[in-house]
Amino acid sequence: MKYITPKHLRKWNACYTDERIAELVPDEGLTLQGYLALDIPDKDKVWLATRPKVLSDYVLYNWTALIVGRALGRIGNPDPRSVAVIGYLRSRATGGPRNSEIVNAAVNAATHAAYAAAYAADATDAATHAAYAAAYAATDATDAATHAAAYAAAAADAADAERALQVKDLLGLLETESRLAIAQIQQNDAAQGDRL
Repeated sequence: MKYITPKHLRKWNACYTDERIAELVPDEGLTLQGYLALDIPDKDKVWLATRPKVLSDYVLYNWTALIVGRALGRIGNPDPRSVAVIGYLRSRATGGPRNSEIVNAAVNAATHAAYAAAYAADATDAATHAAYAAAYAATDATDAATHAAAYAAAAADAADAERALQVKDLLGLLETESRLAIAQIQQNDAAQGDRL
C-alpha cells in the first residue's frame, strides 16, 4: 500500500477520533514511513502495520521472522521445529513455496511450548506465545505478524521496549526494500541499455 489515508484508518476502526486522525494524517495520506514517524505510541504504529495489505510480503514475512526470532531467543531451549519457522518465513519473504510440513511441525512444537508456558507469568510466557502464534498463523502472514507483535509485547515490563524494536525493525526492512527496488530498476535499465 503506497499511502495510508484517513479513510483507511476509519475503515480499520482506528481508536482515534476523526478529529485526531485529521490532525495526524492529511487527506492525501501518508506513506507507512511517514506514519511510523508520527508522534504516537509505538503500539499504534504496530497496529497499523498489521492491517491487511499494508506491508509487502517481503517486509511482512521478514518482520515476523525477526519478532519470532527475538521471542524464541528469550526461551532457554526452543524446540528446533519452532526455530524452523523462522527460515520458512524468510523463504516466503522472497517468494519461496509454502511448505505445509514445516508449518505443521512448527505449529505442533509451538503448541506444546505454549501449553507448558501457559502457567508462567513472565517474559518467557510472552515469548513462547509469540512463537506459537507466529507458527500457528504462518500460513497467513498478516495474522502471523499481528499475533507475534501482540504476544511479544505482552509482558508488561518489556512491552514498550519490544514495540520500539518492532518499529525499528520495520523501518529497517522498509529501507532495505526500497534499496532493493532501486537496485532492480537500475539493473533493468542497464539490461535495456545493453539491448539498444
